Amino acid sequence: LVTKLTMAYRGEVISNLKNHTIHIYGGDLSYGTIDNPLLKINREHVIYRPATLDYSDTAAIYAKSKVSLNISSLQFDSAINNRIIDIVLAGGFVLTDRRDDLLNASALAHEISFDTPEEMQYRLDFFLDPKNLDYYLDVKSRVHEEFKEKYSYQTVCREILESLVAV
Repeated sequence: LVTKLTMAYRGEVISNLKNHTIHIYGGDLSYGTIDNPLLKINREHVIYRPATLDYSDTAAIYAKSKVSLNISSLQFDSAINNRIIDIVLAGGFVLTDRRDDLLNASALAHEISFDTPEEMQYRLDFFLDPKNLDYYLDVKSRVHEEFKEKYSYQTVCREILESLVAV
């Protein structure tokens, strides 16, 4: 039930975005067979793309997208999902809803997150404005370095092994 409510919530938020075209990969859960407003956003600025089958294709999309927008499932109270880390480590720029764990993950958490749909719109407009390109690139690079240091496979595996040795 929470997943269904999440889809409706995301749809409402995305439907009300202005000034930008949104590409959704694999987001039509009916794969085009059901024309249900809770499953598909019928707006000119929303374009559906097929789901990716290979993670390298997904990583390439994250890397080439100017902004990858994440709206967490409603069951996430404080945790961030793996997609946020995947986007950043693929070299992409993430804009996500603000979660407590994100504040622990990055000193720039407030720059790459939002609390309200209005703040999300403001941040999208800001980061997609060519006048702010230098700042955008700086934030993108700094968050990538933070995440690379904290969440690379090498770092995470080392932490797991160290915690097993400590037991």
